[in-house]
Amino acid sequence: MYGTLYHLQPRQGQQQAVLDHLFRWEQEHLPQLTGYVGGYVLEPPVKVLSAPGDILVIMVFDSQAAYTRHRDDPEQDRWEQHLQDLLEHAPQWHEGEITELFAEAHGL
Repeated sequence: MYGTLYHLQPRQGQQQAVLDHLFRWEQEHLPQLTGYVGGYVLEPPVKVLSAPGDILVIMVFDSQAAYTRHRDDPEQDRWEQHLQDLLEHAPQWHEGEITELFAEAHGL
């Protein structure tokens, strides 16, 4: 599996607009994706990793090829450009191989 974690810093007063944009993506783009395993929006995210109002998003795909198709899609690029209009800074992307997903708690 392969995926990304990205950190969003909405402009002042734009947090709900960013969340709405993320949920619109889920409704409009998710049905066409192949290889998508799952995703999560953490809001508010872990305080150690971010400031109040920030949002963390995790997306998981079944392969690096599926993720790359998604990332390189021109429609995805247009969606991201609109998202960036709502942010203080460009998103911080952290992508890589996912070696394990926990289906149940393992006493961490």
